[in-house]
Order: sequence, then structure tokens, then C-alpha cells
Amino acid sequence: MKQILILFAILIGVLLLAYWSSKPGNLEGFFVKTGIPIANSGNANQEKKFVTVGSTQFQVELAQNEQARKVGLSTRDALPENEGMLFTFGKNGFQPTFWMKGMKFPIDIIWIKDSVVSEITPDVPTVASGIPDNEIPQYSPKSKVDYVLEIPANVAQKRGIKVGDSAVLPL
Repeated sequence: MKQILILFAILIGVLLLAYWSSKPGNLEGFFVKTGIPIANSGNANQEKKFVTVGSTQFQVELAQNEQARKVGLSTRDALPENEGMLFTFGKNGFQPTFWMKGMKFPIDIIWIKDSVVSEITPDVPTVASGIPDNEIPQYSPKSKVDYVLEIPANVAQKRGIKVGDSAVLPL
């Protein structure tokens, strides 16, 4: 009887682990916290979505949880002009702060509120390695936003994206 209870407890544990690991972000957070390397910070199999800003469509990765927001694009060496990363903050809005620690290429930051471009921070430069954290410039919108779209530097200007443009989002 004792062996059956032990086997039953193990089975329950395996089922709970399988359920927990099936939720987005759980395994990525586990592997990052334990230091076990994973390719592309766990985003390699992440489904791509599309965002249209003005008349330009971008294929984006979604940064919906804290770990994905923290890593952002810092694991990338570059980004094609038609790709980006979309950070989601919910319908109540949020006034996030971004920095370029660990980034290898400059970006444009497009701040979005109520499906409209509220602000653009163009050509945000990378930061030289060795700069103390407290000296790294930080970037925030002037007011709360629902989404932030990071794209390669100068693409917003090239594509004619401007404040007031509509944004069609995948969520």
C-alpha cells in the first residue's frame, strides 16, 4: 500500500510539473534563473505576431512577462528592418523605463497608447561595455502607454512612421 501511495504522489508531481512547464514563460524563467543556457533566451520557438504601424507591418516577438521584458532584444546581434519586439503592459497603461544595457545595435522606440503612436524615441544608441549601471541613460514616455515597439534604428523615419499613426496590434 505504501508503494502505491508513493507512485501516486510521483505521478501527481509529474503531472503538476508538466502543467506548470506548459505555461508561457515558466521554463524560460527557470532556465535563466538556474543559469542553464537556452538558445535565444527561450524565444526560438515563440510564435511570431504582426504589428502594423501607419502603413508598415512588422513581424514581432511578444515580451509579455517580466523575464522577456528584462532580456528584450539584448541577445540579438542585429534585427531586420521588418522585425521588432512588442512589449505589452495591459489596458490600464504603464510608464515603463527602458535602457540599452547589453544591446548590440541601436533602436527606435515607438510608444503606443490606445492603438495610436503617442511618441517616438529615435535612434537610441548602444552603451559601451563597462559603463556603470547608474550612468546608463534611461528612456521613458511622457505619459502612460499600453505597448512599446522596438525596431531597428532609423526605420521609423525611413517608413514615415509618426506620432498619431494608428497601430494594429496582435492582442
